[in-house]
Amino acid sequence: MNPTHTISYGLAQAHLADLQDQARRQSLARTARADQTGKARSGSQPRSSGVPGHLRLVHRRRVTTAIG
Repeated sequence: MNPTHTISYGLAQAHLADLQDQARRQSLARTARADQTGKARSGSQPRSSGVPGHLRLVHRRRVTTAIG
């Protein structure tokens, strides 16, 4: 096996592990902040869709008037 590929693979694995650790730390910090402010999410509460309100589709009934 080419040593360059081995080094690149090792660097990619290290980078992935670093990103996972960073995400874990951010998640723990978010949870700690929520606990301090009393806004911790209960496990029974439904999660939001994650889509901002201005991008959600709103289904409205079409109002038709009878021409008489």
